[in-house]
Amino acid sequence: MAVAIICRDNVARFRRGRGWVVPVAPTERYLIGTSFGGRLSALEPDQFPYVMALDIRDDDLVKDVVRWCVVSKGVQRIVALHEKCLMVAAELRDELHLAGDDVATTLRFRDKVVMKDALRVAGFDAVPRYRAIAAGDVPAEPPWPGGRWVVKGRLGVGSTEVRIVDGWLAVNDAVAELARIMPELEVEEFVCGHMYHCDSVVVEGQIEFAAVARYFAQPGEYAPGGVAGSLLLPDCALRARILRLNHDVLDILEMRSGVTHLEVFHTPDDLLVFCEVAARPGGGGIDRIVERAYAVDLVECAVRIQCGVAPLLPNSNPRPAGHFGVLGVYHPLVGDARPLDDATLRGRGVLEYVHSRRVVPGAVVHCTDYAHRVIVEGESYSDLERRMRKIAAAVTGGTG
Repeated sequence: MAVAIICRDNVARFRRGRGWVVPVAPTERYLIGTSFGGRLSALEPDQFPYVMALDIRDDDLVKDVVRWCVVSKGVQRIVALHEKCLMVAAELRDELHLAGDDVATTLRFRDKVVMKDALRVAGFDAVPRYRAIAAGDVPAEPPWPGGRWVVKGRLGVGSTEVRIVDGWLAVNDAVAELARIMPELEVEEFVCGHMYHCDSVVVEGQIEFAAVARYFAQPGEYAPGGVAGSLLLPDCALRARILRLNHDVLDILEMRSGVTHLEVFHTPDDLLVFCEVAARPGGGGIDRIVERAYAVDLVECAVRIQCGVAPLLPNSNPRPAGHFGVLGVYHPLVGDARPLDDATLRGRGVLEYVHSRRVVPGAVVHCTDYAHRVIVEGESYSDLERRMRKIAAAVTGGTG
């Protein structure tokens, strides 16, 4: 079975220690990617003999190449993990009558208004107040009382396309700014509280695996020289509540088969409020801590499902085999970050360390653009957090 792989990330994302995670023969792999920033440097020609390097941001060009692969090479499946490629893949599947997530399904996991509308219609109450909005269509008065507001692209990706503003007048400026890069926007109420994420593997409508983690810092707070990351939750009442919410959301949005990444707020008054959900693995090393804790590779599961192959999962949803977290430290605003030395990492439960040089000079562009990514193990959940804060302080010069 021939497969077209639309790869907007570094191709190394598809490689593991035991090899590449695409479950078809190398001669059946057609990779559509980009050479920008060295994203094809990890390619092994014998594993990917057919590579088409192009401007991966040009959706029409990507579609033309995939159509050629389907018509001329007999491609039957399309693999896409990056959120900005999911709609392209879905549109091609509908057009070419291929198996996999169609446009209707993908929209429920891409368009933030469509997904919240579907939840509201189904009677799901844990959704913040929201409305679609466009440049030139901002009402003079706010649609509900509030002091802080969130403006984001309906098809936006990550925190880079989100603006949190104080006062309704500032919404106009945020809408005007974001409308230059994306025409379809939404405004929603600001929700106070810690943010958590739930990462799932769904097979034929059943959640076969799920893991819950707390973000080390609020995703919207990323900045040059700052920190981010996630800590996997142990068994506890809050984890069980988030798993139930995740189940309800995926059931309402009719996820059939795939890997999902849900984000939810836990408010100071102990409420859970839905943020959004995506039909792809979480980024920034989330897959690494999930594999450490559960022996489940979310990226491999997503690729296998999109190839029509059963994911590799344990017989039952296991408890985490330890306490694991990922810490990300961003590049400074000026210059580049040197690799961390042994003295910074030694004795702090570090299992993996990856150093990345800045691809684009200047400010942080994406919330996972880490200079340093560290996988940490703790003896307990509190010990894990303490170790992560110690490392963060050692790198940034703060106090741990």
